[in-house]
Amino acid sequence: LWWCAAANFLLALACIPPIELRILPAAQQRVSAVASAEHSVPEVGTSSASVPAEPHPRGASASAIDWRSMLLGLWVCGVAAMLVEGVRRWRFTTGLVARSEPASEEATRIATEVAATIGLRRTPSIRVSEEVSTPLVAGARRPVVVVPADRFAALSADEQRMALCHELAHVKRADLWLGCVPALAERVFFFHPLVRLAAREYALC
Repeated sequence: LWWCAAANFLLALACIPPIELRILPAAQQRVSAVASAEHSVPEVGTSSASVPAEPHPRGASASAIDWRSMLLGLWVCGVAAMLVEGVRRWRFTTGLVARSEPASEEATRIATEVAATIGLRRTPSIRVSEEVSTPLVAGARRPVVVVPADRFAALSADEQRMALCHELAHVKRADLWLGCVPALAERVFFFHPLVRLAAREYALC
C-alpha cells in the first residue's frame, strides 16, 4: 500500500489528456459566442481611436513568470542534489561489493539449497565483508548477497540458512526493482512530506 502511495505521485507526472465535459449544448455555445461578438462591435460612426485600450498588466505577468522560474530553478537544484547523493551511495555500495571477499563453500552450499527451494533460477553470489553489520542485497541486474564476516561466521548453520533465505527472498520478490519507485518519487518530490513518509514506511515494511 505504501508502494502504491509513492507510485501515485509518479503517475501524476504522466501526460494525461484532459477529458472534455460538455455542460452546455453546442448550439447554445455558438449563440453565446455570436452575442458576445455583436456586443463587442462598436457603434457606427464611432471612431476606433476613441475607444480607450485597457492597460496590459505587464508587471503582474512578469512577476508570475519570475515566480515560476524561481520555483523551477529551486526544484532543479533539489533534484540535482538528490541525484548527487544517489550517485554517492551507488559508488559506495559498488566499492563495498568490490572490496568484499567470496563466502565459504559451506555458506555457498546453503545459499544454493535455499535458492532451489524458493524457486530462484540463479543463485546470487554470496560474499562477506567487514564493512557491513547486517546482511544486504546489492545490485538489481546481478544481485549479490553481502554478509558481515565476523557475525555471520558466529551463527549456527540454521541461523545462517535463515539469514540467507531472508536475503534471497528479496531477490525472489524483486524488491530492489520495486524499491526504485519509492526512491524515484522521493527524489523527484523531495519537498513533499507525504512522499518521504511513503518511502520511509515502505522501506520499513
